[in-house]
Amino acid sequence: MPGYIAYAARAFGSICGISGLAGTTKLCGLCDLPRRKGRAVEADAVVLALGGASWPRLGSDAAWIPYLEARNVGVSPFALSNCGFDIDWSKHFSSRFAGEPLKAVAIGLPRGDGDIDWRAGECLLTSTGIEGSLIYAMSARIRDRLAASGWHVLP
Repeated sequence: MPGYIAYAARAFGSICGISGLAGTTKLCGLCDLPRRKGRAVEADAVVLALGGASWPRLGSDAAWIPYLEARNVGVSPFALSNCGFDIDWSKHFSSRFAGEPLKAVAIGLPRGDGDIDWRAGECLLTSTGIEGSLIYAMSARIRDRLAASGWHVLP
């Protein structure tokens, strides 16, 4: 994250990172403003590191969404990422290959300009689909590609 913040600071001029909810807002170490509720911060860009909604019992519950929406801050809907995918394997395929790792493989996804983005890595065949670090790294792109092709991706 620090590299991204440094890049954003160069790109936007001034930046401030904020984490937490109302009453517990903490400003990042990039600025010298006191950590007080209600302090106005003026910046060209603000990085909100508030977490998603994927693990509520550990605090990733997206409780910050209504807080921001009540203040007319646009919030994009969550979309699946860093996930595996279900595939309707045949019974024979599933019983034979479930649990098998695929080592030193690559996935290529076409870009809008006609070139292909390749990623190499490993993944795992499961009884219901495919997952693993290579799939997780490409999951947002795979999700978008499936949606553009008319496939429905379930949350």
